Amino acid sequence: MIKNNYKDDVFSGNRKYRLVNNSDGTVSLEDVTSYTVTGSTFGANDLNAIATAVNTHDSTITNHTSTIASHTTSINSHTSSIRDNKTKIDSHTNTLSSHSSSISTHTSGIRENKTNIANVKEKTPRVYTGVRVNSWERLSSIPNYPYRGDIVLADAKSTDVPFVNFRIPFPEGLSSACEAVNGHVYIYAEKQVSVEIDSVMLVKGR
Repeated sequence: MIKNNYKDDVFSGNRKYRLVNNSDGTVSLEDVTSYTVTGSTFGANDLNAIATAVNTHDSTITNHTSTIASHTTSINSHTSSIRDNKTKIDSHTNTLSSHSSSISTHTSGIRENKTNIANVKEKTPRVYTGVRVNSWERLSSIPNYPYRGDIVLADAKSTDVPFVNFRIPFPEGLSSACEAVNGHVYIYAEKQVSVEIDSVMLVKGR
């Protein structure tokens, strides 16, 4: 590590020197300044240490520069690859959008067909077999056919038009009229009769 705690000489006034006569006839200067703080020396060793550190940093910078250049090349390559992938993604996105539009069209058609099927199904007669008159009730309010037979049919609705098919022979005193009420189909007769029902057909009315 390079030294980093150098100090300057601290003294008052000017530096002071004494002439010293050498034995060989020369004269030397002796520093006789009164220093409050004696400063640091700076020589070849210090300068060499600084130069070595600078050279080391230069070498490190050169290596980093080479590494950065290599990474830059790699980044440019990846960037190019990313652009290619983006182009492919955009192409696939356009294709998906086209398919989505086609699917939406087909979905709309399917919904329309489903609605049509539902409408047809709604108007399709529902036929029930294995049914019977569960009970009879006398209703004085209905002239001519005061007896009402109750055929319990859970799917029956008040909006249905019922058709009751009796087994031959047709029972005497039985009215051909019938009606549907939620959960029931009613038939009417002059009197309580024994009937055998072949089937009940319900058609959606109003």
